[in-house]
This record gives sequence, C-alpha cells and structure tokens, in this order.
Amino acid sequence: MCCHLSHIKPHRPSIAPAPCHAMSGPDHMMPPVRSQDEFVNAHPLMKARMTSQVGRAFPDDATRETVLRACMGS
Repeated sequence: MCCHLSHIKPHRPSIAPAPCHAMSGPDHMMPPVRSQDEFVNAHPLMKARMTSQVGRAFPDDATRETVLRACMGS
C-alpha cells in the first residue's frame, strides 16, 4: 500500500505514480473553502507566498482543477 499526500500550499504538488494516480478522480475533488481571513491573518512568509506569481494562480478554480487532475492522474 502506498500513500501519496501533497498540499497545494506551501509547495507545488507532484504527479502521483501508478497505481496511486488511479485511486481517485474528479468526483473525489472537494470544493475549496476560502476565506479572506486566510490572507489577512497569514504569517508573513505565507503571505509572501500567497502574493507570489504561483500563489496568485491557485485561487483560480481552473488552475486548481488542472493541478489536482495532474496529481490524481485523471
């Protein structure tokens, strides 16, 4: 058994190898829970990451879905 765990923050996800990539699909993607408090109360290093070019791309739903699909191989 293998477990692939990846977080969008603070690093980019990697592509899961077989057979892990086939264990989930688009119907397993949960919608993001976003709040302005996440930004307002962020640690200075996290806020810097959130305002970087990559950090500004992830709140976009299309970018998030593309990255998650790559992670899950779907």
